Amino acid sequence: KAEPVMKLMSCFTVHYRFRFDKASIVDLYTLLQKDLESPTMRAHALPVHIKVMTALAFLVTGTFQTPLGASEGISQLAASRCIAAFIRAFSKHVKEYIRFPMEQDQQHRLMQYFYQVAQFPSVLGAIDGTRVPIRPPAEAEAEAAYYKRGHSMNFQVVANAGQEIMDVCARYPGSCHDSFSFTNRAYIMCSCHTGMAAR
Repeated sequence: KAEPVMKLMSCFTVHYRFRFDKASIVDLYTLLQKDLESPTMRAHALPVHIKVMTALAFLVTGTFQTPLGASEGISQLAASRCIAAFIRAFSKHVKEYIRFPMEQDQQHRLMQYFYQVAQFPSVLGAIDGTRVPIRPPAEAEAEAAYYKRGHSMNFQVVANAGQEIMDVCARYPGSCHDSFSFTNRAYIMCSCHTGMAAR
């Protein structure tokens, strides 16, 4: 189980390293266990909880050189495989956690909540974007270029008043303008046109 490793860390350390509390990491371990278990019975196969924590540490820091990796003797190649496997496994469950509300009653409740928090009427969510630097893919280097600032992907996120993510768009290269990503999210545009969201 994941608990023995985390018992050696304080709650603060776990949250600082992984941006999740202990209970959430255990939930992730349980959710992804079947997908991340090694298909063979090799003696040196990495346990699922190590794969999960290695991937989370990378997503927080962007580096393979983590204290967890050093203590567990995980090579950069093994860490890279953990991260790829984790992302593939978690991608299967994304829609269980990130959902843009389409029902009118759901949208109405979210607008009420937003008004209570910020006194903004008729707002469903807040939207923002950023460009994340990447190593350019050989087949689409020009599209990933962002003027003279290198290569990137254009990420756009919509969150509600409770800071819960409702939509993520990470499909367009850095050469695309923010407005292009926004206008190509059909269901968000539909909500905006009916007065149920504001940019």
